[in-house]
Amino acid sequence: MRLTLKPMSIKSRILSRQSFNPSLRKQVLLGAVTTLIVQSGEQIVARVAKQPLLVFGLGVMTGCLLYKNRKILLTASNKFVDAGKKGVLGQKEKVLDLIAEVHEEQ
Repeated sequence: MRLTLKPMSIKSRILSRQSFNPSLRKQVLLGAVTTLIVQSGEQIVARVAKQPLLVFGLGVMTGCLLYKNRKILLTASNKFVDAGKKGVLGQKEKVLDLIAEVHEEQ
């Protein structure tokens, strides 16, 4: 019994693959949802910008929330800065090790 393979068109190859990469589907869905959120947000901001009293109220509300949660925000930002410093120092050590290896080889 001899098996022969028929040449497949690109369309039939794509359709024959029932399962695409699930992470790709997730990324496409996430991109679509993000696009919808941004577009609806632009419309909301355009409507709100025409009402100065509402803009002022939103500013006051934002200021109150920031003041209320300032300790949490400061600790989170300090953790972020510390993690950044550690990352930079780690990269610096790696670069220095690579430079030392190059000098040893020469």
